[in-house]
Amino acid sequence: MSNIDIEEATKSWHKAPDEHLSLAIKTIENYDPQVRTVIIEEAKNRFGNNFLTETIDDCKQKVASNSVYVGMRRKDYFLTAITFCLLLGAIALIAKENETIILILKIISYPISLALTFYRLKNIGYNGWWALLALVPILCLFVYIPCIVLPEKYKYTHKIDTAGKIISIILIGLLAFVVIGMILGIILFLLGQ
Repeated sequence: MSNIDIEEATKSWHKAPDEHLSLAIKTIENYDPQVRTVIIEEAKNRFGNNFLTETIDDCKQKVASNSVYVGMRRKDYFLTAITFCLLLGAIALIAKENETIILILKIISYPISLALTFYRLKNIGYNGWWALLALVPILCLFVYIPCIVLPEKYKYTHKIDTAGKIISIILIGLLAFVVIGMILGIILFLLGQ
């Protein structure tokens, strides 16, 4: 390996801004192992020993913050779902005994609910087709809970914000309350017989 190769590799490393480290790492892969060693040593001098993990995380954060996201944010999803449920409930109360209207409401509500969930899953970085699991009774929890808890761009950051943590605690409390209620109901039913 010649000194020209080492100097060229070192110069190319210094030209790369910190936030574009992933591009610099791709150029490192084009060099032979000795040149890569020189570049890595230079990077350690510049960024410290754990430069690789820190800078890759920085790149992921930059990509996540600059990406254009489709879909619904958590607040929009939640408010739309609540409004939709209240509207359906009000219409069902008005049409108490008219089974045809109730059937039409059920037929309309499933595609709308799936569409909302589809766009919310896209927003957090999941494949939107996972929304089809919402049609399966117990598995729907694995779809709806991430839709309510996870923040926008979760796929890149893998961090739950404060609101998500608070919502998680509330959901766990509600789930525990439901399970305890079911157990007490079963016990009372068995004692009554």
